[in-house]
Amino acid sequence: MLPVKQYYPQTDSATVHGDRMCFSSTCAMAIKYIMPDALKGSNADDDYLRTVLKYGDTTSYTAHIKACADYGVKAGFSMKGTKHKLLAELGAGYPVATGILHKGPVDAPRGGGHWMLLVGADAEYGIFHDPYGEMDNINGGYVTIGKGGQAVKYSWRNWLRRWEVEAPGHGWYMTFRPLKEAPKAVFTNDWKGVKAAAKQCGAKFPEVVAAQWALESGYGKHTSGKNNFFGIKGKPGSIHTTKEFVDGEWITIDDIFRDFDSPEACIETLINLWYKDYKGYQGVNRAKSVEECVKLLQTEGYATDPTYPQKLLKLIKENN
Repeated sequence: MLPVKQYYPQTDSATVHGDRMCFSSTCAMAIKYIMPDALKGSNADDDYLRTVLKYGDTTSYTAHIKACADYGVKAGFSMKGTKHKLLAELGAGYPVATGILHKGPVDAPRGGGHWMLLVGADAEYGIFHDPYGEMDNINGGYVTIGKGGQAVKYSWRNWLRRWEVEAPGHGWYMTFRPLKEAPKAVFTNDWKGVKAAAKQCGAKFPEVVAAQWALESGYGKHTSGKNNFFGIKGKPGSIHTTKEFVDGEWITIDDIFRDFDSPEACIETLINLWYKDYKGYQGVNRAKSVEECVKLLQTEGYATDPTYPQKLLKLIKENN
C-alpha cells in the first residue's frame, strides 16, 4: 500500500467536465504523490484539468502526457498491461492509472471507459483511489457516487475482467515518474549501505536484510558467488562447500551459488524472491513485525538453521 494521501473526487468539479474527468482526477492524484508541491488545495484536479485542456481533451492520453510534464512528471501510456506490470509499478514505489469498462455485468463489461488509480494490492484485491466513488465490481455501475472511492478494494478476480477486456495482457494503464530522478545512492558494503539498498528495493524491514548480509557474509567479507552475500543458489554460479541442517544434524555439501553483476542485483533478487510475493509464494513482507519477519524466513525454508531467527535478531539489536 503506497501512502497516496490525496484523493480527488471528480464529482466536486467546478467545471462542466465533472462527469467525464476521471482520467484527469486520476492523473492529478499521481502527480500530487510524486510532486507534493505541484498541486494545491482539495479541488486541485480542476487546476490540472485546465492544463490538460491546453493540449487536448480530458480523454486524450497524449494531452495528459504533456500536462504531466508541466508538473515535472514523466507519464507513459500503454494498452498492453498485465497484473504483473501493475504490481511491478507498485513495487517500484509508484501508483498506476488504469482504464476499465465500468458498466454492465462483469461477464459482459461495456461503457466508454473509466480511470482510477491503483495505490496498493494484496493477493485477493487491488486497492484503488476511484475518483467517481465505489464501483459495483460484479454488476457494474456504482454503489455510491462521490464517496467511498478512497482506498476502495476491488477483487482482482472481477476487476481484471473489466480491465483486460480485449484479451489477457491488453489492459490500458499510465505510469508516472519524476522527470528528474533523484541520484541513486552509491552502494557501500556495510550495514548502513545494505539497509539503504534493501529499502530502495522494497524490503518492508530492511534491517532484516542487513542482518542476513552480516550473518551470511561475515559483514561483507565473504561471498558464496560473485557479489552473492546471501548464499543464493542457482546458475550461472560458482561451486562452494556449505553446511546444511538436515534431519536434526549438520551436514557438509557442495552446491552451486549464483553470480551477480553487482551487490545491488543480489539484494534485489533476494527481496524479489523472498520478501515480495513471487509465483504464488507469499513473501515475508507480509510480516507485521521484525520478529515475525525473521521467523517467517526460517519457517518458509530460506534457512535450515533452527536458530536462524535468533541470530538475526541479535545482529539487529547490536547494529540497529
